[in-house]
Amino acid sequence: MSFSVRKPIDEYRLISAKDPAIDPERSDLDSFQDGYVYDERHLAFRDGECPTVFHCRTLSHRLMARLLDRMLKGSEGGEVELSIHEAGLQAFRYGVYDMEGFPNWRGDRCIQRGNPSAIKETWLNESGLPIDVIVEIGSVILSKSRLSEDDRKN
Repeated sequence: MSFSVRKPIDEYRLISAKDPAIDPERSDLDSFQDGYVYDERHLAFRDGECPTVFHCRTLSHRLMARLLDRMLKGSEGGEVELSIHEAGLQAFRYGVYDMEGFPNWRGDRCIQRGNPSAIKETWLNESGLPIDVIVEIGSVILSKSRLSEDDRKN
């Protein structure tokens, strides 16, 4: 194993497989979603429509460890503190830092400052963004945050 000093690939963009702008007849959604890669080259969009693009970053090791610990407590005989859906929600809040094409999104008003910063839960609750999209994007963020730098490229 070797460690190199390279700038990590920690920012990427995602489009939900459920986005209404996707043309399912001309898209290969199975290849798009395979292994949580979410490679946009497999998508075609309906004429004149643009998808919502989520600008994401990998989660810090500390946040990942906290989420995974809370998810795995049940394997030790205790109660699970965090379901995969709740983990997806938290990954979305901490992993998405900008959105394109979503109404009422203004990063300066929707982001709660802190270390790390996160999307405000009140904004998310009032946004109208479907929970299945939130969990989907959050799950991809969780998956990509666990990958090596080379495997994270999409």
